[in-house]
Amino acid sequence: MGLSIANSIQMLNLQEQVEMVENTLSELSKTTQIDEVKLAKIQPNQIKIAEQLQVTQHAINDIIPVLDSHSQALNTLKTGIERLHINFQRSFIYLPITQIFRNQLTLNFLSPDDLQKVVYHVIEQGNLTFNAHHGSIPIVEFITKLLVLQQIDFIPSSQYENQNPQEIGRIVIASFFAVPQQEQTSFHVYKLLTMPYLHKNQTIQLSHIPRYWAINPTDNTTMEWHDPEESGCNLQLMTSCRDSPPLRTISKDSCLGQIIGSLPLSNCHAKYVSHSRVFVRQLTDNIWVTSSPESLHYLKIPKIEYRSSNHETLKISQQIILPPVALVNVTPGYTILCPGFTL
Repeated sequence: MGLSIANSIQMLNLQEQVEMVENTLSELSKTTQIDEVKLAKIQPNQIKIAEQLQVTQHAINDIIPVLDSHSQALNTLKTGIERLHINFQRSFIYLPITQIFRNQLTLNFLSPDDLQKVVYHVIEQGNLTFNAHHGSIPIVEFITKLLVLQQIDFIPSSQYENQNPQEIGRIVIASFFAVPQQEQTSFHVYKLLTMPYLHKNQTIQLSHIPRYWAINPTDNTTMEWHDPEESGCNLQLMTSCRDSPPLRTISKDSCLGQIIGSLPLSNCHAKYVSHSRVFVRQLTDNIWVTSSPESLHYLKIPKIEYRSSNHETLKISQQIILPPVALVNVTPGYTILCPGFTL
């Protein structure tokens, strides 16, 4: 009886274990089916990917000739850029060398970095200082105006250590600067203008007059320029001159000396010009010079009144008389109303 009960218990345990194994196998079977389904889904995708890669390979094969043509075009462009760079270097050097041979002294053969070094070296060695009125002039232009001589030499490679066997020599450009002295003689520089005027019923104008004239107020020595560009002079914003004219004293036998001394103009040359009722030239913003056969009557009125008033209603008391040759200073805010023109 006891053995029968024990067998029954073992059978129950065995049955439970069998059921457990069946359940495990059942779960494993379900898992296997799911995996198989997944594999079945993945397998077509793998085929599709392979087909896509094959199409991509065809596309790559088709684009290779295009890339080759682009590569050839880039190589051609690179060669052209290299030639352009060489031509630019040649033209970059050719132009300033041509200017130097023509005595047009320049620093344009220097690269921007080297140009800056040269400019500051000249300033440092010359102990140069700049006043406020030099603010409108670039420093490079100021230093360039100090050039008095440039020399170009060719040095063959046999005369120096050369590590480049293709280098046959070097071009050396020597530049000489004339640095102004700290204490120098002061000259007042004037630009001379001639105006036609009436003389013995004919309109004439003085000729052979210097374009610029300078005088030392201390000893009355003078300098004059008829064509300042030929001497490398700049007498506009900055007074500089590579070839200074000789110093002279004011002579009463010269035309300019007679003009300054208010003497009869016996040594002056004149030319005839076409007759005009009046000659007008502007010297500065508000300074004018007029020349006419006879005195002029003009009206000085405020600009606002001139714009808004009828000329016939202007008062006679505003009338002023100009001599045949006159220097007119137009007061700011006013208008000079003359017969046939306004200032």
